[in-house]
Amino acid sequence: MEAPRPQSQVQSPPRPSGAPEPLGRYAGGEGFSFVSARWYDGEGPRRIRLDQDGVTQLVAVLLIGLVVLGFFVTLIGWPILLVLGFLAFNPKTRAGLRTAGATWLTAIDRPQ
Repeated sequence: MEAPRPQSQVQSPPRPSGAPEPLGRYAGGEGFSFVSARWYDGEGPRRIRLDQDGVTQLVAVLLIGLVVLGFFVTLIGWPILLVLGFLAFNPKTRAGLRTAGATWLTAIDRPQ
């Protein structure tokens, strides 16, 4: 009978120098990162890096937003989607939402 061999640790292959930085849970070995878009971030596009608290806050905001939107759609029906569509295409509303989004993303961004 043969003795068990120690398992070697799996190492990721080295990245070429011109390769893009990894996204998601592979960004720097911990945390989460994504690239924001101009339509919801007034300072975008930029890379946002989140620690565990930032991920928790992002998930909580998304879930609350989905629940509120689902409640209004269920309560009022399709007319709320029409009103939200008009608000989304209003330039002043979009500018305010992009500014608020940029402020919030800057607050949860993990500095390097």
